[in-house]
Amino acid sequence: MTENTEKIVESLLLSSSRPLTEAEILKAFNDSDGVDSADIKEALNKLENFYSERSIELVKVANGYR
Repeated sequence: MTENTEKIVESLLLSSSRPLTEAEILKAFNDSDGVDSADIKEALNKLENFYSERSIELVKVANGYR
């Protein structure tokens, strides 16, 4: 996973009007990007930790992440 992967995941979540599942986030990447489900989970964990000290939070709800 690259830092760019984390930024793309963050952008997807912030621009979405609804929660996104890991599978939906993964679809935003091309096969040539070399991003897999584990990379998405890692990016989500890093973002969750990053936002834990801020005024917004990343949470997993029944429909995905928001």
